[in-house]
Amino acid sequence: MVLTLPHPTLGDLGVPGSPVRLSEPTEPRREVPLGLGADQDDVFTDYVRARGGGR
Repeated sequence: MVLTLPHPTLGDLGVPGSPVRLSEPTEPRREVPLGLGADQDDVFTDYVRARGGGR
């Protein structure tokens, strides 16, 4: 006998191991602290893009 787990539903999105929550960005973004060679404008642009704005 083979046991299978049910497919996740929208109500299961907050459970660890479930698919990405709909409010989370799906593309990777870089997290570079200031002072480690990152330009402040680049860090701000990444921050704005991570919040759903920008170009």
